[in-house]
Amino acid sequence: MKKIFSLILLLIITLQVASCKVNDTSSFESLDNLSSECELESFLIESANNVWLFRDLKFRVTDSKVISVFDSYPCIFTEPLVLTFEHTGSLLLVDGKVVISGSTPVLLSETTIITVVAQDGTKKNYSLNTYDSSNGLPAFFINTVDGDAVTSRFDYKDATISVIGSKGKSFYSAAAQIRVRGNSTAGYDKKPYRIKFELAQDVLGMGKYKSWVMLALFFDRTLIRTEIVTRFANKLDGLDYVPDMQLAEVYLNNEYVGVYDIGHQIDVDDGKVEIEQGSSAVDTGYLLETDARYTEEGYELGVDCFMLGSSYMCICSPETVTKEQYKYISEYLNRVNRLLIAKSEYVWNYIDMDSFIDWYIVNELTRNVDSAMFLSCRMYKEAGGLLYMGPIWDFDLSCGNADYGDMENPEGWYVRHAVLFTSLFKYTEFRQALKDRWNELIDTAIPEIFEDIDYYEASIKKAYNANFKKWSIFGTYIWPTPAVIVTYTTQKQHYDYLRNYLTLRIEWLDKEINALT
Repeated sequence: MKKIFSLILLLIITLQVASCKVNDTSSFESLDNLSSECELESFLIESANNVWLFRDLKFRVTDSKVISVFDSYPCIFTEPLVLTFEHTGSLLLVDGKVVISGSTPVLLSETTIITVVAQDGTKKNYSLNTYDSSNGLPAFFINTVDGDAVTSRFDYKDATISVIGSKGKSFYSAAAQIRVRGNSTAGYDKKPYRIKFELAQDVLGMGKYKSWVMLALFFDRTLIRTEIVTRFANKLDGLDYVPDMQLAEVYLNNEYVGVYDIGHQIDVDDGKVEIEQGSSAVDTGYLLETDARYTEEGYELGVDCFMLGSSYMCICSPETVTKEQYKYISEYLNRVNRLLIAKSEYVWNYIDMDSFIDWYIVNELTRNVDSAMFLSCRMYKEAGGLLYMGPIWDFDLSCGNADYGDMENPEGWYVRHAVLFTSLFKYTEFRQALKDRWNELIDTAIPEIFEDIDYYEASIKKAYNANFKKWSIFGTYIWPTPAVIVTYTTQKQHYDYLRNYLTLRIEWLDKEINALT
């Protein structure tokens, strides 16, 4: 048996060796017929094969380089792309990986090498040269279905939105609706927008929601006032919820429209204002907002809007307010105001002091125009719970960026004179709690504001220049820009003004708050 097995094994090995010899000989004989051609003839990234592109990205091929010839599109290095190409060789490699034209997705980088391999094994390398027009920020691509501009503050227009962010934070061609939002800025060419996705989307890691806002930052020539204040407020645990915001570059119907702040629409939801909703009970969750322009937003005095002192207080949630709910919440807030005016200790059974103090510090520190209970000042109350200040909102007209109401002056009280806060300052416990909280923050979160300014000055420089190339407003007065800011023509001048204003403001507040008794 062993002898038979040995003979069979010997036969198999002999046949294999013979087969190899025949194949090797034929291979050597055919080498002379193999081509050494390995030229790259064309290179393209087609929108048909890459869902987030709205037009093809073209490249010019030279003897050793593949050079992009596009300009107003973000950097192509963030997502895998399907390439389309022609060459004279046998196959094409991208960073050593075989790629099939029009089929294989591949992630490109600034060091990518494209290799064409000839039939005889000859290789030719091409370096990839692109223009990084992303300017370091995420990019939003918004295309209206009809291709027309977005002009209405009330009627939504159907659109698709693609977001190109860092790896893992992108999505493509999501169905959405878009309209103009805001009041003062809505009349300018660089408009703010409200967007609603058909399905909730996680935009740049800020949570999965349907409703989002796009702030135009048209009045803020630093582009970062809201960003730095949001970062500061996020460090204050007295504020349960601070809306997430991120800077991004926006393209609308294939046109670059500048840098925007993309962020949460403030509403009742998980991870936002977490209060009861949908209840017909009178003691349910309420989200409120001061809005002197309440009629423009569809509110009606006596129905879903009431007076608190001289401020107009609108009921944002519940969306449909019963007469009983209106009576309950309007009486609740006016009772708070009366208790404060009377300096009654019973008021602490109605309001949360920590949220009032942290909200006050954020807005008094930045001398935010709207924070005198005029516009965009929000409060909320949970069912059976206390009244909380917040969330904070919109700081484009802060930090000395308005030419009325003495806003350019870094000295003087501002929010202290607003309804509720005027009376709160009568309380010894409030003044002491404010002083303690300020002295805690002056050594921690407040100095970090200047670190954030430095960070943005360096990191968004290219995007900053692109925005103001698109919107050439330097040297032009746009209400309510202070005269000195109008004269500034560089990012450094605008950022130095912001630093100087905050430095003087902090110095004045530190002295005055610590003088409270």
